[in-house]
Amino acid sequence: PGGGTEEKPVGTVWFGLSGPEGTEARRLVFPGSRPEVRARAVQTGLYLLLQRLRAAGLAPVEYPV
Repeated sequence: PGGGTEEKPVGTVWFGLSGPEGTEARRLVFPGSRPEVRARAVQTGLYLLLQRLRAAGLAPVEYPV
């Protein structure tokens, strides 16, 4: 991808989570091509959601293999 600026570099992704315990926003910058950035963003978003669910006691800490 191209067209980034110093303030908004290519690969910039914002994540937001909101729930009873509050609202959180995070800005991360991922390296790589557009498909790689998208894949990393999806994985990170799901991971952040899982962490929030675990903190709320709504998901197990470990999953059986």
